[in-house]
Amino acid sequence: MSDNITQSAVKQISNHMALLYYYLTKEMIDDFGDDAKKTIEKAIIKFGRERGRNIAEKVKAAGEELTIENLDKYYDIPIAAGWSPNRIYEKDCKYNTTESCTFADVWMKKDWAEVGHIYCMVDTAIREGYSEHVIYTPGKNILKGDDCCTSVTTYE
Repeated sequence: MSDNITQSAVKQISNHMALLYYYLTKEMIDDFGDDAKKTIEKAIIKFGRERGRNIAEKVKAAGEELTIENLDKYYDIPIAAGWSPNRIYEKDCKYNTTESCTFADVWMKKDWAEVGHIYCMVDTAIREGYSEHVIYTPGKNILKGDDCCTSVTTYE
């Protein structure tokens, strides 16, 4: 599949997933009030940890170590095609800057940034599921009004 087709497909799927998240979370909050946000948070964390464990299994099956680089190499979606992150690797550290996010675009249009931001917890949870030695620290976030999303991932 060409890069343009892959990028287009990832963007379209990302748009659908963001809309699905919006409608599911909106109905939950409409029906159950703000307490539903805690349930959403728990579900996102469980989802992320499972994804992280699955990625770790792929890395181990390939006979490789659970490094930051291998997390990216074996990631479960073509993240670079959909988010175009700028990654800088230095020793046991990765600095990431993402200037656009399809999810954020959808949620901002729907005035759903606060609840959309709960989904961002998936990034920390993926690392927790992947390896207890990989620590994810979020920085800036588009859904919080910043111009980009930034994070630092370290291996301890």
